[in-house]
Amino acid sequence: MADTQGKTEESSAVDFGQVFQAELNHLNERRKATKRPEFDKLGPSPSTTYDLRGLALSGGGIRSATFNLGLLQRLGEHDDGLKWCDYLSTVSGGGYIGSCLTSLTRDNGTHQSPFPFLGEGSDGGGSIVKHLRLRCNYLAPRQKVGGIIDWLHLASHYLQGLLFSFVVITTLIALIATLSFLIFTNAFTWLAGVVGGSEISTAANTEPLGWFLRLALSLAVAWLVVSFIFTFRDDFSLKTRTFSGSVQGLLLGLSVLFLIIGLFFLVREKAPSFSLQDFLSALWENFNLFLLVAVLTTLPVLAKLNPLGGTGGRAANFMFYLLGIGTFLTLSFFVWRFIWLDRQHLGLHTVGGLFVILILFWVGTSLKNISMFSFYRDRLSEAFILGWTDRSSSPQRMLQHLQATFFRTPQQLPPYTNETLPLSDAKSFLAPLHLINATVNLPSSKNPALQNRRSDFFLLSPLHCGSASTKWRGTSAFESNSLTLADAMAISGAAVNPQSGPSTHRGLVFLLSLLNARLGVWVRNPGFPSLRLSNFFFRQIIQCWPWYFIKELLGRGTERDRLVSLSDGGHIENLGVYELLRRRCKVIVCSDAGEDPGFEFEDLKRLIQYAKTEQIRIDVNFTPLKADVITGRSQRHVVVGEISYPPGGQIDKGTLIYTKLTLIESDPRQLTEYKETNKAFPHDSTKDQFFDKERFKSYRTLGYCAGEQVVKLLSAYVK
Repeated sequence: MADTQGKTEESSAVDFGQVFQAELNHLNERRKATKRPEFDKLGPSPSTTYDLRGLALSGGGIRSATFNLGLLQRLGEHDDGLKWCDYLSTVSGGGYIGSCLTSLTRDNGTHQSPFPFLGEGSDGGGSIVKHLRLRCNYLAPRQKVGGIIDWLHLASHYLQGLLFSFVVITTLIALIATLSFLIFTNAFTWLAGVVGGSEISTAANTEPLGWFLRLALSLAVAWLVVSFIFTFRDDFSLKTRTFSGSVQGLLLGLSVLFLIIGLFFLVREKAPSFSLQDFLSALWENFNLFLLVAVLTTLPVLAKLNPLGGTGGRAANFMFYLLGIGTFLTLSFFVWRFIWLDRQHLGLHTVGGLFVILILFWVGTSLKNISMFSFYRDRLSEAFILGWTDRSSSPQRMLQHLQATFFRTPQQLPPYTNETLPLSDAKSFLAPLHLINATVNLPSSKNPALQNRRSDFFLLSPLHCGSASTKWRGTSAFESNSLTLADAMAISGAAVNPQSGPSTHRGLVFLLSLLNARLGVWVRNPGFPSLRLSNFFFRQIIQCWPWYFIKELLGRGTERDRLVSLSDGGHIENLGVYELLRRRCKVIVCSDAGEDPGFEFEDLKRLIQYAKTEQIRIDVNFTPLKADVITGRSQRHVVVGEISYPPGGQIDKGTLIYTKLTLIESDPRQLTEYKETNKAFPHDSTKDQFFDKERFKSYRTLGYCAGEQVVKLLSAYVK
């Protein structure tokens, strides 16, 4: 009966009560395994009577991951691992190291895998810390020649996505333009007479290109072919994807190099015949044409930004759509004027070819594959999604498994990348239940509770995925169980995205989408029933992702759409505490490793405001954490606050143990010395995701020192 109920919950959308009930069942089993007192009674309503404890690791990129590594080391030494803790709630950079912990302690059926950071010590020894230290430049981890190839791989992946995005947009515009100028041919003929403009020569350039340009073109075609193949398939192994990325980067780099050399010789040959006067004359002849383009494309943008303030009502919306139609008609005119006129067959062939490409993209790939998400996820996977021993057929891995079995402990072996670990399998009795926080972007939602923040809290966990606005669904049924722990970690850290929750800049959404500045993903709405289609292509046709690409360009999306946009959890709440408050945790340890050199505590203040909307009060005095203006030192690493859950009785009180990136007088000398050489420490910019070994060591040591104070407080509040 229980199994049947579980399958039913997975195959249908559920409310939070059912989500919480499933989590309690798992936590109760974990308490049995770790010899902690079991729950007296299980129910769907959160309460402090369950005595739940949570650890929240904030966003902050690699800075947060490194600081929280030191914190986890010290907490792991306390009370035999993290047995005192029920929930691990992470956001963005905190999710890097939180996912590393989850992947290394996942349930393998024996419950014998050791807590991964035990025995590492404050000096940072051990295979796991060594691996993380070597990967602190996770976006381009290799050195010398390998590092150059890593950078070329990054550039190749970006340009490939940029090109494919432009293909989709150009195809859609061309199709609409074709229909419009077939309907309004007479109008375009009249407009051509009004606008004028010089004729564009159609004579083909018959001069032979230099062999440098030919070689550059050949390499560029090879780059496109390889990129096309790996965009249409996402089931290659991480090793294969990394190798292909290096090949793409090398092809792109050589192509650009030969292109520059070829253009140098071409310019030197053609320079004597270049006339600046003729060039300026051509610009002047077409000035009225350029002016028309500027006016008709700027007006819709101004209408969208609405610089006069206010919503504008229906009249403003009507004007925006009217001007949008005008823009498409203008683009249609230019297609007709410069492509179709006197070259009808060329226009038909061009539009037909673009239409075929659009169909191929629609059926064969997805927004996730043409964005920077897959590159970002793969780099994070190599650094943080780890396993002790890989039992694959590789002779080296087989030898390591034998060594681990007969001679050495797993901690002494180098870890392997376990990027295929499904999120639904990322649970263990040796670690807290992992709650990965993301943001679901709903910029055009009609729900009054969401209109101000234009988003909602989205949960990614081994048991359920979803939000209050979309409902939740069992993780094994969500996204056809194709979502991996690496995917969830990367989604939670997708800081660069056109739609970014309350901080979305409406004027930049179109530009960021067009320029492929996108780390977020579009996933199936948990509230929608599963697509029971085994064929990938049929699923692609039904989901119609190009339509959602248009919605992203226009900054649209609601909780009623089949696909919803997910991005960095820090876009809505950067501490990861909200989900723990929702579960009425009695003790919450919050590690705030966000960038805050002025000690403004913006993330904490935002959390307090969100808590107030749920009738939860948080009282915390963070004055001891503020740095002295002269010495730059704070009084403490940690302060204690009080949480008052509704209805406000004594039984509904909770404790917040809040730690911050601070330096105090008793910190080790090495931190003082590092501060002298790096004035920004310990609040280096989150934009800098490239740590050297010295910076890695300093942040990890600082986290370990903060953990010392947290452990002393835990002894008083956790029995």
